[in-house]
Amino acid sequence: MLMKTLFYISLMLLLSGCATTYKTFTTEQFPFKELQTENPKIAYTARQGVMFNTNNFKYAKREQKEGYSLIAFKIVNKSGAPINVSDFKYSCGGSTAITPISMDEYIKENKQKEGLYWLYLGLVSPNPFMGKQGLGKVIPVGVAPAIVNFALAHKANKKMKQNIMLYDMTNKVIQPNDTIYGILPFKGVANCGEIYITTPAQ
Repeated sequence: MLMKTLFYISLMLLLSGCATTYKTFTTEQFPFKELQTENPKIAYTARQGVMFNTNNFKYAKREQKEGYSLIAFKIVNKSGAPINVSDFKYSCGGSTAITPISMDEYIKENKQKEGLYWLYLGLVSPNPFMGKQGLGKVIPVGVAPAIVNFALAHKANKKMKQNIMLYDMTNKVIQPNDTIYGILPFKGVANCGEIYITTPAQ
């Protein structure tokens, strides 16, 4: 009974797709729109769909399923004083307030589930030599797929974490007249048209 259950779970995994690699990106590579300059302290522009636009479709699919979004920003400090990104307020369409979540939460919820690929071990095939002494009725054919997919997912998740942590804008300080590129994770902003930023005492 257990073997049959594992077999069906493993079959579902196969049908839902194998582990994939992760494609690294730089935030400077995104085709940002024109800067919004109405704010007296900063000029900025945002680019949604980071995972989709970098061809990391498996991660983009997980984002869509869980309601997360990784958004890229280009921000220019027009003021004469340093500005901390953590002081910014964000809104969707200029009216609905949205707040970045922690990058740790984003990574935890959107990484490939490495451990699930061990369920491939439940895949078996009838033994063509069944009946010969010393041989069982089935052959475990899921060992290689389990190892390969686990290793692939583990490596991809590690690469993803290193890549997005490198560009995490949380608590970054923008010096006067400097421009920074970075990313922030949000939840529940999939249907947001434009992202707007306001600064303290604007």
